[in-house]
Amino acid sequence: MTAHTLIRGSAVFFLAIVAALLNCGCESCMSKTEPVANDGSILVGKAALSPNVLVITMDTTRADHLRCYGYDKIQTPNIDAVAGEGVLFEEAFSVQPVTLPSHASIFTGKYPYNHGIRDNNIFKLADENVTLAELLAQKGYLTTAFLASYILEHQFGLHQGFHYYNDRFIKPKQKGRLPVDRRASEVSLLAVDWLQEVEDDLEDHPFFLWLHYYDPHADYDPPHPYKTAYANPYDGEIAYMDDWIGYFINELKKRDKWDNTIVVVVADHGEGLGDYGERTHGMFIYRPTTHVPLIVRYPDKLPSGVRIKERVSIVDITPTILGILGIESDVDFDGKNLVPLVGKTASFPNRSIYSEVFIPRSFNWSELKGIRKGDRFYIEGPRPELLPLSPGKNETGDLIESEPERAGEMKDLLAKILAGARPARIEKVAVDDNMIERLQALGYFVGGGQDEPDAGHGETLPDPKDRIALFNLSQRANALSAKGMIDESIALLTLLAAQDPDNPRFLMELADQLTRKEKYSEAAKHLKHAVEIAPTDSRLHFLLGMCQKKWGKLDLAVVSLEAAIAHNPRHFLALFQLGLIYIGQENWSEAQKSFLAAREIKPMDGAVANNLGFIAIKGNDDFDTGLPLIEEALRLSPKNPSILSSLGWAYFNAKEYRKAAEHLEAALRHVPDNRQFIDQLKAVYAAIGNAERLKALEEREALLDKRVE
Repeated sequence: MTAHTLIRGSAVFFLAIVAALLNCGCESCMSKTEPVANDGSILVGKAALSPNVLVITMDTTRADHLRCYGYDKIQTPNIDAVAGEGVLFEEAFSVQPVTLPSHASIFTGKYPYNHGIRDNNIFKLADENVTLAELLAQKGYLTTAFLASYILEHQFGLHQGFHYYNDRFIKPKQKGRLPVDRRASEVSLLAVDWLQEVEDDLEDHPFFLWLHYYDPHADYDPPHPYKTAYANPYDGEIAYMDDWIGYFINELKKRDKWDNTIVVVVADHGEGLGDYGERTHGMFIYRPTTHVPLIVRYPDKLPSGVRIKERVSIVDITPTILGILGIESDVDFDGKNLVPLVGKTASFPNRSIYSEVFIPRSFNWSELKGIRKGDRFYIEGPRPELLPLSPGKNETGDLIESEPERAGEMKDLLAKILAGARPARIEKVAVDDNMIERLQALGYFVGGGQDEPDAGHGETLPDPKDRIALFNLSQRANALSAKGMIDESIALLTLLAAQDPDNPRFLMELADQLTRKEKYSEAAKHLKHAVEIAPTDSRLHFLLGMCQKKWGKLDLAVVSLEAAIAHNPRHFLALFQLGLIYIGQENWSEAQKSFLAAREIKPMDGAVANNLGFIAIKGNDDFDTGLPLIEEALRLSPKNPSILSSLGWAYFNAKEYRKAAEHLEAALRHVPDNRQFIDQLKAVYAAIGNAERLKALEEREALLDKRVE
């Protein structure tokens, strides 16, 4: 046996009940003390007369699938009622058909080229961005958010300014081992519980509440009776979401909060549903995936039942809320305050509305950027397009050849807009195994580290228009993999890799599936090809290193992992896995170096602290250093059975048998059939002479042996 247990994965994600979520005091939960502002000071003074602010974001919701936008195949009475009491913007557009960048734009009032998030995956909203939550917290607001998808978890940066950011799911939807999203019911029920919890605080402070609903996102699987009531399951998801939005709205009315609440209902983006050949979203910026519902209600200052035809953007939401509240800010927003537009004291007839998509870059295809202005939509790409715009209709009929002068003008205007960008610093989160699995489950493949997408030179790459059929097939391959149909997924990905041989995404996904089948030689061949295509991409080197490690080619794995770190020194997983290899080789100094570097990136990671303790004890026989490190690991991950075992065995080697038994018994309670834990406990009880417990463990071991037979 080793000195204690080496941890080979990141800290365990755990769930909690509603009461614990509302009272636990953890990083993403609200303290029970007075609300605090961003500078740490206690909020003082009453602001009860200021209106509350409720922002409802509906993921993946097409405007033309809501009844208030003219769709008669659905019932959305609650959203329709908000529209009837407020202002409905008929031509509102998202900045991206992707969740994280779009939400960043909603809450910063900036386009992605300024706030810095161009894709989902591992990018984080930089602290230098100022969010709506920060601005309202400074004015005495109690700021709270309930999120329905892992992609908006606090580590991605949108928690800035929130006193309470609830991203811990109680009854999540599982894809694979881990929770990735939750139903509208949980979001609304938790929000109602929160209203009750902070009832006294709301006597002195208005609230800013963000509710995020994820139900219309693929895969569409509405619960009953919505599943049978709607032939289109996508519509069923929207109708289900609408009912739970109404549940929360009714609670506000019961508590006499509705009339004094500014309400914004918006989608982050739409859904392809087969238009332009796109089943879901993420490849194109045509109307189906970028046209979104936008409704603003506050009868005290805005008219009721008004429909605005002028084109607007989701970047206008934060400036508009501030405008209604009369709050001035020195933030240089890209968006506009729409209150004068609603009041007909201003209009923006020559305004350019920008949209982009960068997900194609992960396929080695070109990104797309475009502007809608007047009656034309210009899309910059390898095959640029100039499309006529007509309200309520998809863009069809390319005019790029018949109107070259107009196309040139809009091309120059787009270039001028992008040249004037004031980009925030690019920040990334440290990726661990859990993150990779969750993002894969949501359809985003991550190899542990990814460089920010290059904002230029995409025109030399294939146009997504010419690859959409391949994209749809890749989604089919992912769906097959999620169902455990690995051989079928490999067959389809092999076909895709043959049709698009320079596509690193297909090569990575194919290698991932081959690795699951332990076909390491084939997987390594495809990953080496991917490295040749993109030699500076750290994730490719990392995936190759992991394949070589599983294959047993440890010397090659070290080279690949070191290459990943050379291209991205903050590649947490590469450092972690390199450290494990060095431990296996008993190269203690290099192992310590790797884990110390990993700890600089994720100082609160229990597995890293545990493994540093392992190195101190096993490599240097230094219990004075090692034991405190493993004790710290357990404080960071108190329910991790591997760390409980690790600490228990360290205590055993230090001859602290009572503590050893306590922690090892706790580990065994978590995993009652774990042979290692049983063996460790047998050694402990043999050392202290507890024959009764030793016999019980031997009987359990015999029972497990019998089960195996």
